Amino acid sequence: GNALSLGTQNSPPFSKTYSVTGTTANPVFMCVPWGSPTCPLTSALPTQSYSGLGYMMNNPRMYNYTLTVEQQLPGSMALSVSYVGSRGLYLLQARVGNPAIPNGTLVTPVGGGTAVCTAAPVGTVLNLSSQTDGSATSCYTATTTAGVTLPLSLRNPAWSTISPTTGTGDAHYNSLQVVLNRRASKGFQFQAGYTYSNSLDDTASGAGADDLGPNQSTGSDPLHVFTDRGPSDFDVRNQFHLNAIYHLPNFTSSNGFTGKLINGWWASGIFTLESGYPITVLTSVNRSGDKQTSERLDLVPGRTNSNITSGTSAGCAGVGGGRTILAGTQLGTPNLWYDPCAFALQTLGTIGNEPRNFIRGPGLSNLNFSAVKDTALRFLGEGGQLEFRVEFFNIFNHANFQSPLVAGSEANTSSAGQITGTVGTSRQIQFGLKVLF
Repeated sequence: GNALSLGTQNSPPFSKTYSVTGTTANPVFMCVPWGSPTCPLTSALPTQSYSGLGYMMNNPRMYNYTLTVEQQLPGSMALSVSYVGSRGLYLLQARVGNPAIPNGTLVTPVGGGTAVCTAAPVGTVLNLSSQTDGSATSCYTATTTAGVTLPLSLRNPAWSTISPTTGTGDAHYNSLQVVLNRRASKGFQFQAGYTYSNSLDDTASGAGADDLGPNQSTGSDPLHVFTDRGPSDFDVRNQFHLNAIYHLPNFTSSNGFTGKLINGWWASGIFTLESGYPITVLTSVNRSGDKQTSERLDLVPGRTNSNITSGTSAGCAGVGGGRTILAGTQLGTPNLWYDPCAFALQTLGTIGNEPRNFIRGPGLSNLNFSAVKDTALRFLGEGGQLEFRVEFFNIFNHANFQSPLVAGSEANTSSAGQITGTVGTSRQIQFGLKVLF
């Protein structure tokens, strides 16, 4: 579901060859009632499948807009404040073209209790407006007749799988960008930039931290694409970058050995501070029954994206038999980044109500620093010099952690919420010597 792959391989004139496999459709999907002589009981699926570009797609397009205000400040500085936005329309997506159709309704048992997804009688017209737990008007349930479990009906019963690449994606990006710049003066210059942004879409890009299961571009609910609308996988809400160069003044006017040794030093640095990528907590159990291999969960009432990754956990036995969390366990740490107790298994036959990309993974902090010594080499001409430099990458040896889902964690596993990997490198030091002429 990678956006770059979709954009290069599935767009004319680079589109894939249309693929149709199978030759006959199983008539069980085109007849009623079940079990009649002309409609035999079977759980076999039709064999025909299709993949390729969708029919009559609109060309993807992007609109960009910017408004900038600049102001000169004292001290050789200038301030720039910008609003930068974009809108993407008809973006490429790999959608489920032949989804399963819900075949049940939620029925509350006599005397109360949790609603149960129950197969609707033949001929019942179901309200398909929602399959999300808590607001579901219909649900998915296996139908059993004469001891045979029948598959869900498909939108086009003559085909098993239809996998079109469509131009239905929609994306919004809005940001505030502030840049403070100081021109070189008295040996010192810097540029500082801060961006507060919000990128929303309804498809995965394959470029961020979380591109798994129902966050793939096929989405969690093929019947209602809007349920997948949320922060883009690559959405980084806050970013701060600072780079600076400072040329130390000459410590002596001597041009001899002492001057060559202690004069000509300068230093530079690049500091980066970013908030984390959005992530979605998943379960590997197919609770809805709509053919998804992993799904989003239900969100426990009262839990928000902030109290799921900060503070302490109230403790629980774990989602779906997963990791047990003791009360008082600190959240937002590599051992427990998010609280699995904030999630619950959804009602069987429904889709979890957890929003896509609801919580945030760890942020990033890094400082690179360089110390440089320039020594004039006059015998090489006016511009001849020897440059010695020592460079420190991640000078403070700060650990930047992966998001827990990148590390392979799901809510119903023994490693739920744990971080087992880092991004970037540990502190590295390198030396360089360069002759300029």
